[in-house]
Amino acid sequence: MYVLKLLLDPSPAQMVVFEKRFLAVNKLHNELVSHCIKMLNRLDNSGDYQKWKAEAHEIAVIAKKKRSKKQSAHLEELYAQMNAFREKIGLTLCALEKWPQKWRLRYTDLVSSQIMQAEVRHVWDGVKDVLFGKGKTIHYRKFTDMHSVSTKSNTNGIIFDQNTLTVKWMGSVIPCKIDEKNKYISDALHLKSGTEIPISYCQIVRQAFPDGWHYYVHITIREKAPAPKKERKFGKSRMGVDPGVSTVAGESETGIVLEELAPDYMRFEREISHLQRKMDRSLRAENPDNYNPDGTVKPKSERKPWVYSKEYIRTLWKLRDAYRRKTAYVIQSHSELANRILEDSIHFIVEKNNFSAMARRSKKPAERQEKESVITKKDGSTRAIHKYKKTRRLGRSFNARSPARFLTILKNKALAAGGSWQEIKTQEFAASQYNHVTKAKEKIPLSQRSKIIDGHNVQRDLYSAFLIRHSVKDGTHPNRSKCKRDFPDFCRRQDKHTADMKAAGISMKQCFGF
Repeated sequence: MYVLKLLLDPSPAQMVVFEKRFLAVNKLHNELVSHCIKMLNRLDNSGDYQKWKAEAHEIAVIAKKKRSKKQSAHLEELYAQMNAFREKIGLTLCALEKWPQKWRLRYTDLVSSQIMQAEVRHVWDGVKDVLFGKGKTIHYRKFTDMHSVSTKSNTNGIIFDQNTLTVKWMGSVIPCKIDEKNKYISDALHLKSGTEIPISYCQIVRQAFPDGWHYYVHITIREKAPAPKKERKFGKSRMGVDPGVSTVAGESETGIVLEELAPDYMRFEREISHLQRKMDRSLRAENPDNYNPDGTVKPKSERKPWVYSKEYIRTLWKLRDAYRRKTAYVIQSHSELANRILEDSIHFIVEKNNFSAMARRSKKPAERQEKESVITKKDGSTRAIHKYKKTRRLGRSFNARSPARFLTILKNKALAAGGSWQEIKTQEFAASQYNHVTKAKEKIPLSQRSKIIDGHNVQRDLYSAFLIRHSVKDGTHPNRSKCKRDFPDFCRRQDKHTADMKAAGISMKQCFGF
């Protein structure tokens, strides 16, 4: 199964209708979110439900290893009671699919039944995360954050017509811009053979450009994707991968990888920062009464309606376009890096990181640093103070580099090529602390990018990847005998690789150490 993306060519009148349909679907989404929040509040305010939930949690978590048959039967009974209560108040997928039927009558020409059901499933995914996962609540969606409308099949709502190469969307027939000379698109649409395409469903996607929204159709096809022009060659080695925030390190029997993720991201960051400052200046010039003398925004009760100039709107579309181009660049950069890695290996052992947790701010209150810092006052005198420790985390770096997206791309490509993907137990393995010679774990500061192992100076991330590649089957620790056997060869190849990088002028001192 794969997705084929085609550009649509709607008329100006059709684009107005598209805007109304996206707005109607977004209203449906927010109405459904509001309804689900009420249902979730009923669960929070129900004494019986909270009692069942607390008892079930105690049995499921505390008595997990030594649970008797009686406890297991009681746990099943509690789950049944909780499910019955949710069904009673209408907090089930079936009930939510029926709830918007009356609401949809107001938008019969804008929202089809399958589009409505697909949107219900999106909201239900958030509800499930709150009920059974780590989610705290579900959120409303801004209209500008809505980028797609989808159905469940190719027979209702959004239909791709293979014969005319058009998309039918509730009365609107939109032609697709197709380059028939493109062999990939020609093979995907069966233009030469004329055989029927096994389409699962279609999705209308909009992307921001400086001149407004551009619309695409994403066709999900239930068959193997056409072969690319150039036949790819895949390696057969096994590689250990140590992913970082800004870099990725890998080591296999035949190759070494030490690369910066999305190295050219800063040109987009500078453009985005420039446009944001321009928008802020325009907003302040048009709305001087909405700001306090110190430059902060007044409370909502004291503010007048915001006024947006034409230049502000034009800059806003440029900003959206900059974000779109940045996302496209990151995905392309990650795909190219993944393809280069796959030329060496298709079997991967990876250190699993919780990037979402690393991106959040620290929940602990701000604490003072132990070391003293000397500051200079305006009068020239100095004073020794203890500065506060930083509570900010790595969210900005994750936004710029997208390391989790790179791992997803690499995993999908490796599995599609017939490879394998294994994740080690990060806390038990402790690849960045382990020494295979002494069998000791020694925590070193992040600023130290190299360390001495058996008299050899090794790059920290590459050595971690080396240990990960030699992981045992359960992923808890490396195989010491294999590490000792392959360590001299690793040192030789590492030294050659880093020397080549330095000769080519590739450096990143804060991560590579050179």
